[in-house]
Amino acid sequence: MEKYIVEANDISVKYRHNKKALEHFNLKINENQMIGLIGANGSGKTTFFKLCDGLLSNNEGDLKVLVGSVVKDLEVRKEVIYSFNKLPVAQNQKLEQILKMYDYMYDKFDLDFAKKSLEIFEIPLDSKVKNLSTGIESVFHFICAIATRVKLTMLDEPFNGIDIEKRKMAYEVLLRDYMEHPRTIIVSNHNLGEMEHLLSEMVLIDRGHVVFYKEMDEVREMLFRVDGTEEQLKQLVGKGKILREKQGAISSFIIGEGSVNSDFAREAIKLGLSVSPVEPEDVCVYLTGSNKADQLDSLWD
Repeated sequence: MEKYIVEANDISVKYRHNKKALEHFNLKINENQMIGLIGANGSGKTTFFKLCDGLLSNNEGDLKVLVGSVVKDLEVRKEVIYSFNKLPVAQNQKLEQILKMYDYMYDKFDLDFAKKSLEIFEIPLDSKVKNLSTGIESVFHFICAIATRVKLTMLDEPFNGIDIEKRKMAYEVLLRDYMEHPRTIIVSNHNLGEMEHLLSEMVLIDRGHVVFYKEMDEVREMLFRVDGTEEQLKQLVGKGKILREKQGAISSFIIGEGSVNSDFAREAIKLGLSVSPVEPEDVCVYLTGSNKADQLDSLWD
């Protein structure tokens, strides 16, 4: 029997003016995975996180976290953390005081790990929140969340404002600590290309709906790209499912459904066309984005 750490069954969440953030949302999250939660701004990522943390209530459907209720069950509550880059803590508080608060609230909080991490990232414990830059505050909250070692860790754009050197360090901390202390970590992040190698699974959501939940290897084989002239690409019509087409002054290509080893891709190769896999970041764009980018050529007509 499969174990799920989160089970969302036919969830709907409405905001004011009857606007729906999630609608008939169904998702069962596997245990002990590093998962990317991907979607455009306004797709429902933060709403989903807040539901799982008990900060929001669903209008319809059923939500289980750790087979219980994060709102009603204290034992569940202690095994869940939702962290984002700017938490509502007192601006005059020193970081050492906040660490003590985490240590009090979470049974498995590793205070030594948190302090050593802050030292490596060159963040003084006597710093006050109000004096931190956006990037340093993001690093601090990220470290606190990782150090809790709870069963469900949700990181909402945790690397906002962090420079590239410290982001790479944070990615290494994230992966190593996950390997040392396996648990479910869900990360929402706009820089998917930078961190996709860390992920074991991905959830793509769009406008309050789940588009897919797949292992990363499956995502890498979902789509392929064929480059060629407009006349060459026309020969592929009817050979397989074409998700996107573009004819432009700089390049012409199609996005086909399947892997580079699919029958459809082989047809393109037989025609002498260039075939390449579509990276996960671009898979998300092609499956959820509009065709607005294809209209850029009209700027120079």
